[in-house]
Amino acid sequence: MASTHLGGGRNVILPQYLARLDEIDAFEKVAHDQGADFREVVLLDHKAESIARFDRRRDDSAWGKHNRRLVALQGGPVMLAAMYDQLLEISQLRPSAVVVRSELEAVEDTYAALMHVLR
Repeated sequence: MASTHLGGGRNVILPQYLARLDEIDAFEKVAHDQGADFREVVLLDHKAESIARFDRRRDDSAWGKHNRRLVALQGGPVMLAAMYDQLLEISQLRPSAVVVRSELEAVEDTYAALMHVLR
């Protein structure tokens, strides 16, 4: 689907947690195959706050409930901390990845920082 959109001259934003090099490489290949730029931006708060933000997030949709249940079954905060660490490790292996701080209640600042790195 990303290939089709890029081939049609559209931008593609993948707001997704990706912490496996093979997945990132595959998306990068699709972009380059279509003659598009590939940008990696990691929106990141401090570990403890990232976990707390997940716990505070209220999403009563079926997907939100499923996601919360899945995280709880896989260890809750311990699993989220491991995901955070894995994301940092992968980010260090991707020299073009840019980390943008995403702090609580700083939506406008985060957006401005994101726009800055995408220019």
